[in-house]
Amino acid sequence: MKVFKRSVIMAIILSAALFAVFTVINAQTKTKAEEEAALNENIKKDSQSLDKEIALFSNKISEVIKKYKLTEAEGVQLLPFRMEYDMTKEFIYMQKHSLIKSERYGDVIGIKIKSMKIYTGGGGVSKIETEVSERNFSKNSSEKIIIVDSSPTSEGADDIVMTHIVNGEEIVKDRKLGDINNTAAHPVANTIKREFYVPNLTYFYYSILSIAETYVKGRKDTDSIMTDFLKDGVDI
Repeated sequence: MKVFKRSVIMAIILSAALFAVFTVINAQTKTKAEEEAALNENIKKDSQSLDKEIALFSNKISEVIKKYKLTEAEGVQLLPFRMEYDMTKEFIYMQKHSLIKSERYGDVIGIKIKSMKIYTGGGGVSKIETEVSERNFSKNSSEKIIIVDSSPTSEGADDIVMTHIVNGEEIVKDRKLGDINNTAAHPVANTIKREFYVPNLTYFYYSILSIAETYVKGRKDTDSIMTDFLKDGVDI
């Protein structure tokens, strides 16, 4: 009888211990799931915030083009350092470059270029195409990434597509930003937005603003010089 009672007591103790262990495991599992859900929610909010910044600076670029009538501007010559500017019937083109020099001799062995085509159909910005490229002359190698935003002034960057080309071969073709990994463990899409796309848009916004303001000021200065000359001509 005593042996039976001892067995019952041991069984109760064991059951209680197992119950306690399973309770702890369930609690830990639930906590981990809740933490992961919270992290993913933060990733989503961060993504939405970055999308707003992308739309903001895209709209700012559009506003500059409209305000200063850049689609009608001719003879834009005064530009920021190492900046190229051109205009066609379809788009405004800006390009910035930097030279790659060898560490040993300091001679030029390559070039890095980032450019932006701002398509201006319909009175506003209809598409923005960004290209980042690098050419190494000594290694005879090249690499570039082309990023196309077909709806730049509206919020939501999932439809932005990227193409990656290495030595003339397409490694990635038309990969949508919305299809790129963006989890708590690997927030790749957010990293692209935060560390490249938003800063790049910001840079080109301030560049086109500087170009526009300098152009308009130059036009005003030219008009003033002409007016002063005509005033002096009254007494001839």
